[in-house]
Amino acid sequence: MVTPTRSAELEEQLVRVRQEYLDTPNLRLTPSGAQRLFELPPLPCMAILEVLLGENFLCRTSDGLFVRSSKRD
Repeated sequence: MVTPTRSAELEEQLVRVRQEYLDTPNLRLTPSGAQRLFELPPLPCMAILEVLLGENFLCRTSDGLFVRSSKRD
């Protein structure tokens, strides 16, 4: 089955999260911290973080924090 394209709402959230990480270069968030900062429920928040991990925009530290990736394509 074909994967559906991203919704406009998801795209808006991705832009918002990316911008926060660009505006705050040393931002280091736990999943629950990201949920609070971005005012998102747990599952949608994790989905957004996973997309950004897959894009190599974010990476996860050994202690589970989400940080801006140093690998920029």
